[in-house]
Amino acid sequence: MRYGVIIGVLVSCIGAVVFSSIRLPTDPPQRMDGCAAIPSFLRSAPRDAALDLTQRGFRGVRMISATQPSWVLQKPSWVTVPMVASARDDRGTLYLVAAPHVRFTPSEAEAYQFLYIIDSKSGELRKFARLPIRPPHARNPFGGIGITYDCETHAVYVGHVGGSTPQNQYGGVVRITREGTVRTVMKNRDVLGVAVIRHGRRRYLYYGDARQSRLMRIRLWGDDHILTPPEEVIRFDGDTRAVALRVRREGTLRVTLAPFRYSLVTDSIAQKEYLLLRWRNGKWSTSRSSEL
Repeated sequence: MRYGVIIGVLVSCIGAVVFSSIRLPTDPPQRMDGCAAIPSFLRSAPRDAALDLTQRGFRGVRMISATQPSWVLQKPSWVTVPMVASARDDRGTLYLVAAPHVRFTPSEAEAYQFLYIIDSKSGELRKFARLPIRPPHARNPFGGIGITYDCETHAVYVGHVGGSTPQNQYGGVVRITREGTVRTVMKNRDVLGVAVIRHGRRRYLYYGDARQSRLMRIRLWGDDHILTPPEEVIRFDGDTRAVALRVRREGTLRVTLAPFRYSLVTDSIAQKEYLLLRWRNGKWSTSRSSEL
């Protein structure tokens, strides 16, 4: 559940998609987060135990099971500010970014400027690293939104919109190693969902543009250096944004689309759509997904 702030789901038809003129790589995409391991504290949990970030009847984080509805796990340290997205590394450590759910409380603003972890062994949740982002405010209560783990460089990438206003973009992408080293990869661009994808020998960071209905990418060199300016990969009809990205298997990228207006989500606009991008013959093609 990568975009827990969305509290309702509506899978509906997705309009026409317009491709940009950017020439994409010829090699098929390879997922870079496939090393995710099961946390040690979940060894005796149901096999389908999953994070629940919906905030429906609880606050913070909890684990639930679809096959065992009565099984719910929420440690005391998990009762905290609402979380919006998560990623997992090869040690089973869970990384989370926080965002308000239905109400923004100024006294909690600082809490949304941190990356959190749930320790694989103890299962305890704690602050891990302070993100170099501007504090949220009443007109934009969000900080981090998207998150992904890169198994190749053992680092987390966080897309954020922290501090942005209608006139100015102060968002970007932050990279955090699992040792806690923090570095800004891209700034002054509002970013939602993120995914590191390899095309042959080249590594790219794909991301959802918070200001427009389009999917973007930048080419990475080394750990966190940008080789190319942002390029438009695909544009969506309507007013939805790419709030989460996931490479499901080689050649398939699932894009989660949802309204994003820099305001807290309510039931009336809590709609989520899924678009599957399939890599065929050196280019992307699209299809609608009914998978939740």
